[in-house]
Amino acid sequence: MDCPRCGGRLERYSLGERETDACSECGFLDVPADHRYQLPDRESWDEAMKRHADADGER
Repeated sequence: MDCPRCGGRLERYSLGERETDACSECGFLDVPADHRYQLPDRESWDEAMKRHADADGER
């Protein structure tokens, strides 16, 4: 089987019941990955002030 990235020869690796294909020429690994970036929820000024006040009360 040929590498979809560079056209080199893929090698199959297995560990237990899992298998994957890898290219030693370009480093391609047939491993699904999610590269979407999600911004954290924004905090309102009121929420930030309350969090700060609550933290001061714990001391």
